[in-house]
Amino acid sequence: MKGTFHSRFRAVFFSLLAAVVFFSCAGSPPVEETYPGMEFVPLNSGALAYMYMDIASSRLILEQGLRDRYAAEIFDRTDNAVLALFPGSSEMAIQAYARGSYPAARANFSFFFSRAWKKYRAEHGSSFWFSADNGISVALKKDQAFLGVKNRNAGGLPAEGVRAPPDPFGPYPGQVVPDGFRAYREGAALALWVDDPARNLGAVLEALSIPLQIPAESCFAALDPLEKESFSGRIRMEFSQPSQARAILALMTMARALMPRAEGGLEGTASLASLIFANPPRQDGSAINLITSPLSSGEIALLFGMFSVSSK
Repeated sequence: MKGTFHSRFRAVFFSLLAAVVFFSCAGSPPVEETYPGMEFVPLNSGALAYMYMDIASSRLILEQGLRDRYAAEIFDRTDNAVLALFPGSSEMAIQAYARGSYPAARANFSFFFSRAWKKYRAEHGSSFWFSADNGISVALKKDQAFLGVKNRNAGGLPAEGVRAPPDPFGPYPGQVVPDGFRAYREGAALALWVDDPARNLGAVLEALSIPLQIPAESCFAALDPLEKESFSGRIRMEFSQPSQARAILALMTMARALMPRAEGGLEGTASLASLIFANPPRQDGSAINLITSPLSSGEIALLFGMFSVSSK
């Protein structure tokens, strides 16, 4: 897959920013106004992972390498966002739902007279705008934003081979947020749950040169802000029973003992693996918890890039 998760994610928010600054809010799609307690997220099924971002505390990650004069405004206007990250074979690369405060006066007029945007109607009847130039669909309300990012490389399509635009609206009520995730993400700048963790975690570990299969039933990960512009990562994997968690803990401990340490001047995937397994994994009943070394925003971007590429 060309590029990294980080560049694609910046593209999503940059496009939303452009729509907010220049076009304001595009109509009022008949989608439910609220998702109480975020028990559901209005996103499609089939993603590798679903990510929640608190924009204020994750701006350091979002703004890395992004020096556009409009960036501050979109981040100021957005409170939080939930994203679905799809595999490289999917027609859609990223789908996002954001909540914030967006102006709502000039949108229909501006989009209508812009050659870069064309109006489409979603399957359930709501309208949205699509830009073929960047492959992004967007629909905005005064307090909500819906986005879909086309995966132009899906199925070997050339970059210009854009077919139907991605529908930014997920089915109502959308994906069920797993039990415990809301509590797990408290205080985090960024948190995610992995879909089908037994398969997708194996792909990430393979990219890190760690030949382990993790038959987890659920997997949460979060990044907590630290001082000095860094973050602490935590990962929790739930297994069917404590004995299974104990067996996986033994394998992780053995793999960690054989792993070179980052302070030895390692680079790339070896360095990331060392940072992730810097502290001994701990068992908590039928779960295993990992706490990483402090991670810079650049290391976080590289890690997400590896996840998106390795999980095709």
